[in-house]
Amino acid sequence: MPLAGGVAGPASAYTAKDHHFSPGKRIEKQIVLINNTRQPQSFTAAWTATVGGEEVDRGQAQGSLAVSEIRFIPFQVIAPAEPAGGKAEGQLTLTATIGEARHQDTFAFRVFGADQPSEGEIALVDPSGLTGKMLVNLGYQRRFPPPGRWHRLTSGKRSAESPSAFRP
Repeated sequence: MPLAGGVAGPASAYTAKDHHFSPGKRIEKQIVLINNTRQPQSFTAAWTATVGGEEVDRGQAQGSLAVSEIRFIPFQVIAPAEPAGGKAEGQLTLTATIGEARHQDTFAFRVFGADQPSEGEIALVDPSGLTGKMLVNLGYQRRFPPPGRWHRLTSGKRSAESPSAFRP
């Protein structure tokens, strides 16, 4: 293909396929324009970011590509606020013209609101204590009910290293 355009990951990892973002997180991408012809080509490129059907940002660039040039044009979008426990579908849309050729590309992503605190009791086998700390941070209470009265049982990190932890 002598001319091409598309959306790629950031300069540090242009093949990155990150699709999930938190509110306030920077979404870093690049426009990639390729002129694999034997003549310089002019270009225009415009991108739009939408989340939940609403436009949140846009940008454009124009210029000229040298013979066999691959141009990376970085851009960023800040993920908008999303209610706790919610998620919104997002999309980056690129429209580029290189010479006479028109190119379009889309990149789908999601913005997830903060985790909603949970509550309840969980029976926990957790010799290292690491999983228990995480569950407390998520809003659960650690309880040690007698065997047979467990509604939820979770085995923590490294619990398989201590088989005696599963014995009543």
